[in-house]
Amino acid sequence: MVGWEGALTGAFIGVLNMSLTACVMVLAVLVIRALLCRRARIFSYLLWAVVLFRLLCPVSIPGPGSLLGMLQSGTNVHGRMEYVTEELGFQAQPEVKLSELGGGDGIRVKLPEATPETSVHPVQVGLFAGSVIWVLGMAGMGCYTAVSWGKLHRRLRNGRRERGRIYRLPGAGTPFVYGVFRTKIFLPEELEAEEEAFVLRHEEIHVQRRDPLWRMLAWLALCIHWFNPLVWLAYGLSEKDMEMSCDEAVIRELGPGVKKAYTTSLLSMAAGRSRLARTPIAFGEQDTGSRIRHVLRYKKPGKWMTVLLTFLCAVLAGWMLVNPGSSAAGEDTASGTMDDGQGNSGAVDGQGDSGVSDGVAATEAVAMDTGSYAEMAEVTLKDGQVPDGNYAVRALSIDWTEKAVDRYLIEDIEAADHYPALPFSEDCTYKGNSSMNRVEIREFSYDAFERMIRENGIDNYVVLYCVIKDGQIRQVYMPGSYYGYGIAYAAPSDWDEFTWQQEAVRMDGEELLETYYSLDNTETADVSDAPGTEQIQVYTGNVDDGQSGYVLIRDAEGSLLHAEWAHESRAGWNNIYLGEQDGVSYLMTLHVENREEYGSYGYQVYRLAADGAVRQIAGSTLDWNAGVTRYREDLFRQWADQMSAYLENSHLLLSTQDGILRTEKVNEADRYDFDAWKGYGNDCRQ
Repeated sequence: MVGWEGALTGAFIGVLNMSLTACVMVLAVLVIRALLCRRARIFSYLLWAVVLFRLLCPVSIPGPGSLLGMLQSGTNVHGRMEYVTEELGFQAQPEVKLSELGGGDGIRVKLPEATPETSVHPVQVGLFAGSVIWVLGMAGMGCYTAVSWGKLHRRLRNGRRERGRIYRLPGAGTPFVYGVFRTKIFLPEELEAEEEAFVLRHEEIHVQRRDPLWRMLAWLALCIHWFNPLVWLAYGLSEKDMEMSCDEAVIRELGPGVKKAYTTSLLSMAAGRSRLARTPIAFGEQDTGSRIRHVLRYKKPGKWMTVLLTFLCAVLAGWMLVNPGSSAAGEDTASGTMDDGQGNSGAVDGQGDSGVSDGVAATEAVAMDTGSYAEMAEVTLKDGQVPDGNYAVRALSIDWTEKAVDRYLIEDIEAADHYPALPFSEDCTYKGNSSMNRVEIREFSYDAFERMIRENGIDNYVVLYCVIKDGQIRQVYMPGSYYGYGIAYAAPSDWDEFTWQQEAVRMDGEELLETYYSLDNTETADVSDAPGTEQIQVYTGNVDDGQSGYVLIRDAEGSLLHAEWAHESRAGWNNIYLGEQDGVSYLMTLHVENREEYGSYGYQVYRLAADGAVRQIAGSTLDWNAGVTRYREDLFRQWADQMSAYLENSHLLLSTQDGILRTEKVNEADRYDFDAWKGYGNDCRQ
């Protein structure tokens, strides 16, 4: 999704992240507010300023002891908290986190991304729709603001200036402050002298504290985050705390002896008087009952209590205001293992192996975030400096004599000859993934690492994930030995089309199937760790958007474990198979797409955990682009043979390849073997 649609969606995602961060702050203030109980409301009122900052400013200062550090590992490289990424919906597969690379510095890798120009993910469609609704909501809030201001402006024409900033309005309305920078105080004519003294001092304190400016900013935040109920709650409570803290200031100034008279004036203001409609440039008296109770209970805190509360408030504000350090600075590698479907950690090589691995040692692997590192490279390397941290270096050339990356790319566009070379340190650790269809990290000598990169080629660039310290590369990882040829390990996707479609049509799963689909085939196989055998159901139908189908895997009790989806549209092409090797059953998906100038082949082989989680056996993609991707027939054959080792022992469950829906139980090893693919459309020999 590009152009204005992409810009709008990006803005909406940014607001979503700010709103989610602010939610944490609102909840924190609510807890602190409850703990302060009957203490001076000025302290809770000040804490609402942190929430306002979070709602309006996408970045904050990183620092230790952050509240958000308890909930997320860190910010992105621009200092922003990021829960929803702009890449969401463009990912061919989600980030996979595996075991540590070894050593103290973790690197994270996000596996290959889909091309936004070739397909649009349903999540991206949903985000765009949400962004349109968001804009319409802001427009509605803007219209309300304009109408309210117009009504108020007409009312103010009847006012007359009495002195200074004080104006009189006919009738018995409530007093209010109007304006932001040239503030005016409007008082009703029907005020007794004592009431007027209290009211006037109350409104003057509002003006002195710049409350009109803060309320205007709060209204702006409410217009932007109108979809967030916690923001509405924060807006109302902050207004309440503002009024109560202003009442407190009047009582402190005039003494506790005026409490009774002051509360009487508040009651008089509320009785039989019209209230001012809520607008961003004027505010009047609200929630009189709570204010009266608070004034009567209020006791001015002592000197040391005031100092203590001020100190605690400052500490809490700092705790809430700072962000955790950037996750791209990197020591947060998560752990996990890949499973071959038999309870054995590891993966299937596929080459020279007829089936599922029978006990591979645990694979050492690493998870990296290429998107974050690319952004960090753009920010820091353009200044000609290489601060300590983790980077995705797109190497154009490597000076093997000097042992340094001497030319590299930033965002695949600009050559960086004038940037400082990135030398490998004497104690640098060299690691790489030498497998096509799994993650198998091995440590290499410098010479072996050089050969690995030379064989991969630098016709365009090679991505190297580097840990840099003191201007030197201390650890380097090459995620694939065949990127130059378009071949890469691929993790399984966690996108759940079945759940998404239920939400889209507002039906549960059974109702969706009954309304739009028919059951074509059913068979049983042990494809999970759940007790008994699983039931595999093949459904086909049309949800008013073209022919599609589901393969549903249910456990022995009938509970849904997993769903695979296929659609006749090109973006939904999918082939789903059931296979068995050496008495072990597995599922397999295969995606084939050929265009005139580019194409993509990819497969996944997996079993399921007892709870339905995917336990990958193998997975790989081969993406090609005419005139860009290098072609080596032996590597193409090796990739195809690894895939065929699983396809030969499988039969079709469901296919929408080439826009044709099929469910016949056939073996398609010959359809997609190396010899058949050589003539299948345009391959990577272009």
